[in-house]
Amino acid sequence: MTVSPASGYTVKALSPVPDAAMHRPVHLRRLILAFAYATLWSFAAIACDLPVFRYALERWPVTPYRLLIFHRGPLTSDQQAQFDAIKSAAADANLLLEPFDLSTEIDVGLRAIFKAHQGDAPLAVLRFPGTAPQAPSAWSGPLSQDAFLPVMDSPVRRRIASLLLAGESIVWVLLESGEPARDRAAAGLLQQTLGRLELSLNLRMPTSAPADVTGAGLSQKLHFSVLRIASDDQREAAFRSMLLHIQPDGQAPDPPAVVPVFGRGRALGTLAGKDLNDQGIASIAEFLCGNCTCGELTVGQDLLICANWGPFLNYAQTETPATPEADPPQRRWSTAPWVFLAAIAAVVAIVIIFRTVVAWSGRRQSERL
Repeated sequence: MTVSPASGYTVKALSPVPDAAMHRPVHLRRLILAFAYATLWSFAAIACDLPVFRYALERWPVTPYRLLIFHRGPLTSDQQAQFDAIKSAAADANLLLEPFDLSTEIDVGLRAIFKAHQGDAPLAVLRFPGTAPQAPSAWSGPLSQDAFLPVMDSPVRRRIASLLLAGESIVWVLLESGEPARDRAAAGLLQQTLGRLELSLNLRMPTSAPADVTGAGLSQKLHFSVLRIASDDQREAAFRSMLLHIQPDGQAPDPPAVVPVFGRGRALGTLAGKDLNDQGIASIAEFLCGNCTCGELTVGQDLLICANWGPFLNYAQTETPATPEADPPQRRWSTAPWVFLAAIAAVVAIVIIFRTVVAWSGRRQSERL
């Protein structure tokens, strides 16, 4: 015990803390950090077995478009025949046919969609997946097989599906402007950049995996294809319009424009204008060819395509469509990301508990001294 000459108060000298007591928490902290790193790395590895484009092909279900059929009273025999013909032709398409009788009580969102098109019933309205009633439609027209089939299917879409089913990494669709010089420049840029990326990108594929992870017979090599749609190609007019208006805001960019398609016919944005450059193309390719860490946090927008993705793929194409009055569906998380987040939360909790115990032990030790 000593006396402070300045104040006169008695001050109790603290005995030094033994070295072992000082270093014990440090060892525990190191163990906790080691456990944290091991846990995070192990869970991160769960979702890193496949590149994004292959994971999307094998595991991301296709989101259906909705063909809303507005009519008044029962359909006539001719109208029912047209409805049945469209339904039969759409057997392999990601499309839901939904008839709504305007003479009955229907949802206000549906009625708003019908009024927005100012057509006479029966009227067919094609809706992009997960869009609100005020969002623009993909197409509208009469209830007619001849009018709708070119909207649902076309040669370029069949070619896209066959390439993706054969294991193509990404199919790049070039929407031409009709100006030969600009179209040649865009095509040359695309071909040159993709050729370089095919050689420079490092594609990691699992050397061995269970049967439900990698599609049998698919190519293990990186390869890109380019398909061009001319501005005056009437067979692709509906598909071209969909691609140009596939952005969330519905605004169509000025062609030439490039749309990368991967997975089961999913488009990842549109490159046009100043964004159509070497860096923009490379950024998309690097993301889609990089190891997937998103699980089922899907990106991009499904295209309306007639294709049977199921025979050799092991995951069913099931998706519940959003009702017109509902907000667009939220992205879906798989088990792996949730477990990964739980691991992070557990590590944080352990660190907090550890710091609380150390602080409490320090106060108790000070009180005893």
